[in-house]
Amino acid sequence: MKTKVISVVLTAFILVILILSGPANAFDLGFNISDISLTKGEKTTFDISLNLAETEILNVSSITLFLDGFKKNDYACKFNSDGTALSGCNGITIKKVVHNVTDAPDGYGYGYGYQSRTDKVSYLLTLDSAKFPSGKYKTEIEVKSGKNIVKTKGENLLITFVTKGLDGCSIRAKDGNLTVDNKLFTDSKLNFFVQKKNAARATGYIYAQLGRTRVSYDFTTEEVLENDNNHAIILVTGSYVMNVGPKIPETAMIYFDKITNKITISGEKVNAQNLDVTFDQKC
Repeated sequence: MKTKVISVVLTAFILVILILSGPANAFDLGFNISDISLTKGEKTTFDISLNLAETEILNVSSITLFLDGFKKNDYACKFNSDGTALSGCNGITIKKVVHNVTDAPDGYGYGYGYQSRTDKVSYLLTLDSAKFPSGKYKTEIEVKSGKNIVKTKGENLLITFVTKGLDGCSIRAKDGNLTVDNKLFTDSKLNFFVQKKNAARATGYIYAQLGRTRVSYDFTTEEVLENDNNHAIILVTGSYVMNVGPKIPETAMIYFDKITNKITISGEKVNAQNLDVTFDQKC
């Protein structure tokens, strides 16, 4: 008798919860990239898959692909649930694919009167790397559905354009304008190397001092993004220090203009313009 009473109470409790909560709003989000290393001009496909309850399909207001270099949200391709681009999708085409529709048991399997259906929908985003600068990009997907925001990170995407090698390149430069955390320095010195093939990553630094304030940015050369007879672009990662403060991580790109013999550094917190190259070898 007690067992039957407990069973009735438990059943009633489950029924009340189901009625109050209604169908679940959560959904699964999948994210895959067909090719994560591209030579400029090649294409890759982002496969974004959603497993959605029937009530969620109409609630998806937007899906956004983020491509972040060393600055947050460098590119954000936003589109709606129909696969129609809303903003920021230049160089990206979108195709919507509905894989299947399956009927789930009534009431989440409890038989309490809710009809549930699940759709598996994919969005195939084809990116033309010719439309994007060379660089290393973090990837992330964001889906907004009603009050829910679901995010998932993907693999890094690398885009390069190298017509000649830069192995063993060594550069020294000075002066110009160095800005770190919005502080301007005018007397800076840069020294860095590019590793030879199959060798350990090479290192470099730029430092400057203005009055009692000294700043230094130490880095390793990660990747040669572009190189030809006119210019080179090198991706570097490291950390900078202001006086005896903490080390702050920083990723940047070094642009070497071989025509003007000038160096530019572009990062989130570390930036430099018009550094004069005083020495270059094998570059």
